Amino acid sequence: MNRPTPVTRRSLLAVGILVLVVLGSGVAWWGASATALNGVRVVYDAAPLRCAGAEVGVMPGFEDEDMFFDEQFHIPFVSLTPGMQCALRFHVVNDGWTDVAVDQITLLLFGADAGLELSDVFVNPNGHERVPSADGGELDAHLVVTGLAIPPGGVQELTAVFTYAGSTRIAECTSIWLNVPVVTVAALGAARHVQPPAEAVIGFHQPARECPVP
Repeated sequence: MNRPTPVTRRSLLAVGILVLVVLGSGVAWWGASATALNGVRVVYDAAPLRCAGAEVGVMPGFEDEDMFFDEQFHIPFVSLTPGMQCALRFHVVNDGWTDVAVDQITLLLFGADAGLELSDVFVNPNGHERVPSADGGELDAHLVVTGLAIPPGGVQELTAVFTYAGSTRIAECTSIWLNVPVVTVAALGAARHVQPPAEAVIGFHQPARECPVP
């Protein structure tokens, strides 16, 4: 009959060292991925929204060092005009130390079930494939982005394109202000959702014949 191998102090020490090495490697990997993704920002330039078929106005904004061109951000707003086609431009800045991939763009309240009733939504470049929300709803527009990596110190310009056909469920003389894009970036097996600064909103106004513009 085989006798059990006795557990010695030396074997326990070896196991302990192995566990510490594994834990240390895991902590180091998590820390590396976190620092890589924490260096990603989403910013606007001074005139991010342009529309054909509707006039884009601006409101006094704020000073923010995250601005791409380091100048004051004037909050853009557009009156919802049937047939208008708009482009919202934003920039993903990688201040981290390794490449990051842009995996998905979520445009808040740009989905079919939202009151804005926007259509023909896509993102250039490489963001034309729509995917459903995890809860099965369509309040937001989720677009998969493929083949888009940003090197350290790099900046990637993205443009969300959308159309308004004229069937909004927003009440007349109502304005809504949205921090629209949520960018999902990934590096080293980890992912992070990044948005522009909270104050950097885009305004949509539902006018009426005697409704003052905000």
